[in-house]
Amino acid sequence: MPSNCKSRVSGGATCKFGILSYMMKNILRLIFLTIVIFPPSLLSADEVLPGTKLNIALIERLLERCLEIARSLPNDDEEYDSAINPFAQEIRSSRARIIEDVSVTQAIAGDIETALHTISTIDNPSWRNPGLFKIVQAQANTGDLVGAKDTAMSTITNISYLDMALMTIGQKYSTAGDIENASTVYPDYGFGKAKHFLNIAAAQATAGDAKGALKTYGEALKKAEQEGNAATFKNDTASHLIGFQMQAGDYIGALRTSEIIPGSKNLSYLEMLAEIHVRMGNQAAAREMTEKILANTNTIASQPDRNFSLAHVARAFAIIGDVERAIEVSASIKPLSQSWASLRDLAAIQARTGNVREALQIQSKITGKRERAFALQAIAKEQAQHGDIGQAIKTARSFKNQWTQLQTLVDISNASTTSPDMRQVLSYLPRIAHEGKLAWAAKSLAAAQARSGGADAAMKWASQQTPFVEAATLVGVTRGLLGKTAD
Repeated sequence: MPSNCKSRVSGGATCKFGILSYMMKNILRLIFLTIVIFPPSLLSADEVLPGTKLNIALIERLLERCLEIARSLPNDDEEYDSAINPFAQEIRSSRARIIEDVSVTQAIAGDIETALHTISTIDNPSWRNPGLFKIVQAQANTGDLVGAKDTAMSTITNISYLDMALMTIGQKYSTAGDIENASTVYPDYGFGKAKHFLNIAAAQATAGDAKGALKTYGEALKKAEQEGNAATFKNDTASHLIGFQMQAGDYIGALRTSEIIPGSKNLSYLEMLAEIHVRMGNQAAAREMTEKILANTNTIASQPDRNFSLAHVARAFAIIGDVERAIEVSASIKPLSQSWASLRDLAAIQARTGNVREALQIQSKITGKRERAFALQAIAKEQAQHGDIGQAIKTARSFKNQWTQLQTLVDISNASTTSPDMRQVLSYLPRIAHEGKLAWAAKSLAAAQARSGGADAAMKWASQQTPFVEAATLVGVTRGLLGKTAD
């Protein structure tokens, strides 16, 4: 190991820069040869190092450029606009945001030590927490769960981010079937062990491990019993359990679980129950249940309560495939704005099931601009998810509102893998003067473009932007070259 890389971040000296660990000596030699052969300017994205799938040298140079730009950016929050990123948890300066992006990219590439050194250069310690959480995520994704916990406990100072980081580690242990370590990784503070295991189960289900989620949910019940609130926990989390059971194909179990839900809550689970019956092949039972609830709904005197019930019934009809009846029920909702909202939900359901044509037909019946835009956004996302990137981009560009265009393009880019349609995606950006919004969108679009083989064009586009937008775009390029999305 090189002498200048031996000490930890807290010890002082570290590697000056780089995403390569000391174990990658052979690749380092290749990089040296590449730098000798080519001039010190950025390499072409198509010039991949021999014997590797990644252009390591290019990624390093791009990140070095990002840090160079970061050092020239403001170190206060005057330019920060929370509206540019709905997932932003804390205010951070422009400089801090770019440094965070670089450090997380280094962690994704496997160099945790350099990532921690980079993020330590953010002056405000509280601004480091969001990035430290992402570094822990990246470390856990490599399988180094012990190291990830050590990183989390020794660096993250915000309790919420620490909880999320440990939850991520616990989910990894649970997925591997190591419930014992999943139980001990989470300290006895915060939301309690039962809640912790429920969140782990939800993460497993989202990752596709339904059987693991069911097993972890069982552990959550045990913890709830130890905490003395088993009955309340079981009732409050019934919807989670039903979801896990459905995903695992245990429809009989899901129906049994639904029976423990108090009568007043049954309506909230109507669509879920309808889907259970459909998956079991009991189309008649699903329809009978939905028709019965509709009949009861028509006797409700309170308009808000009736509308609430009708919206559930409409979605249930859509789930069982009776789109005409679903539209009819939605149209009966008053006032018109709530009817539009119900139709928007129906369009989203049809898009999720791949029925984009029907989704567009439903969307065309919505005259409210806001609800119609929401429905069209959902359709564009599903078009992208189903591989129809070209049509999804066309849908996104049909919006007159520039911010809606940006949001939809970002959603599409994050859904894309390596579609050739994304090679020039940055050219689809609407004309917008807001630097923060442009940077946020460009990062995601550049990542998608780089994943599709368009890194050269993305780097050229970045060089023509303001320093902050350039840095954000280049971060996107590096993520794309690593085969990742921007966030």
